[in-house]
Amino acid sequence: MRLFEYQAKSILSQYVKVPKGILVSKENIDEMITKLTLPCVLKAQVKVGGRGKAGGVLKVKDLGELKSGFKKLFSMEIKGEKVEKVLVEELIDIERELYFSVIFYRPSRRFMLVFCKEGGVDIEQLAETNPEAISKVKVDPIIGIKDFMIRNLIKDFELYDLLNKFVKEAYKIFVDRDLVMLEINPLVITKNKEVVCADAKVEFDDNALY
Repeated sequence: MRLFEYQAKSILSQYVKVPKGILVSKENIDEMITKLTLPCVLKAQVKVGGRGKAGGVLKVKDLGELKSGFKKLFSMEIKGEKVEKVLVEELIDIERELYFSVIFYRPSRRFMLVFCKEGGVDIEQLAETNPEAISKVKVDPIIGIKDFMIRNLIKDFELYDLLNKFVKEAYKIFVDRDLVMLEINPLVITKNKEVVCADAKVEFDDNALY
């Protein structure tokens, strides 16, 4: 079962840093507009991929753009899914965008960590065009995540220091919440050297819900 982004970030926020955000629906736009800080980002909440390419993410800087942005997003349908909610988030002062994910690798019953120094990309397309840009590490759930595994994954001393704690927390989320997929794309390094989950996809093991 895949969650909406706002639901995924609600879970992530208990472990790692996510942007401050407010959820808005068609019914409460007038009430919520007074609580929003500009400029900000409007993000259509759908479970399908391709939201950005479809125009489902908008940066707005004033009240006029905010109102027209809401009107546009709430009238959208992305790959057959109607937009019923919009997540409004603070702007992040981005220095660098990365890609990070954890998946359950069924053939070996291991957890696979995937990392790329290019964020905001289609990872499947990048795997075809530039597979060397992607690093992967398999983790035995009995052994757990170790520092040397993270070093092998990141392959960059400066990024390793910044991301070591984040990777451990992300792994903890994956295990604690019985996930089969956790994707952070992009994973952002801010100009203040904070690690922030700018976008998130989370998928549960349906069997774990019962």
